[in-house]
Amino acid sequence: MYIINNEDYFKFIDSNKNLTKCQKNILKFFKEESYKFYVNVQSNQQMYTHINIAYKNGNIPKITKLILLFRKFMTQKSAVQLVNLIRKDKMKDTEIIEWIEKHGKNYNEPRVRENELHLKMCSQWIYIMEIISLAITKITNTNVNNFKYLDVGCGNGDKTKKLAKELKLKKYNVYGTDIANWGPYQQTKIKYGFNFKLIGKNGELNYNDNSFDLISCFTMLHHVDKLDYLISEMKRILKPNGLLLIIEHDIHDDYDHLNIDILHTLYGFFTDKNYKTITEPNFSQYFNWCEWNYIFSKNKFYYVESNYIFPYMSKDSRYDSIYYCIYKNIK
Repeated sequence: MYIINNEDYFKFIDSNKNLTKCQKNILKFFKEESYKFYVNVQSNQQMYTHINIAYKNGNIPKITKLILLFRKFMTQKSAVQLVNLIRKDKMKDTEIIEWIEKHGKNYNEPRVRENELHLKMCSQWIYIMEIISLAITKITNTNVNNFKYLDVGCGNGDKTKKLAKELKLKKYNVYGTDIANWGPYQQTKIKYGFNFKLIGKNGELNYNDNSFDLISCFTMLHHVDKLDYLISEMKRILKPNGLLLIIEHDIHDDYDHLNIDILHTLYGFFTDKNYKTITEPNFSQYFNWCEWNYIFSKNKFYYVESNYIFPYMSKDSRYDSIYYCIYKNIK
């Protein structure tokens, strides 16, 4: 687990010339107020705690975000009904999962017409990868088409291929790496269509020093226990001035923390078929964008650009609070 030293982190905030006085004070406040009402996954009470505290504090936007998450597994009407039931009956997380299984998604419910039109023109992740690809192209002074690219924690390789396609990378310059098993993925059984190696038993990346122009980590760093070691490995194999792209959850308060835990619980159970997702949860540790900047600055990565990720141009809200950030490797 990565431990942030508050005193050192606050000095980092104070020295940041790109932050206003208000931003600095708010970031410090978030850090000092964390873990006030947070309960862990194994408490079996995360969803009730989230909803109960949000109602007590009149924090309706946080409840709305949770409803958006529930909406991935059921109809809008059922999602609202479930929130009310959780609060009324003080339901445990395991009871909520049973309720969702019983009152699952009604696929005959009409989709939002605007979303249908968006998807016909461009899928969410193509939309996102086009924006990121444009940002990378603007940042670099060389021809990105010749980049040698590695996706760390590539999963099934879907996002890896999408970004590689947008950057017009040559197939032999696209690489992926991951642990042997994660959720539903068994890496040795996947046909990637690009170069793939397993991550070493001790977390090492099995590539030579200064091998890559671009490395990406798509919503996986929060699952890495030995974070410092992985960052040092990525730094080692990334060329001087090479780019590191991360997509991560932006977690500021206990509501955010609970919401993303709940996301992992529900996706773990219903998508990954991990029925021990509550009793034996995967390791997770979340940070906000400023904390990630602090962590990478400690490892001599220079912040270049970041932005929140929305599903469409209309900036519809996301339940997973993700953003992208690009760093340059300073050696």
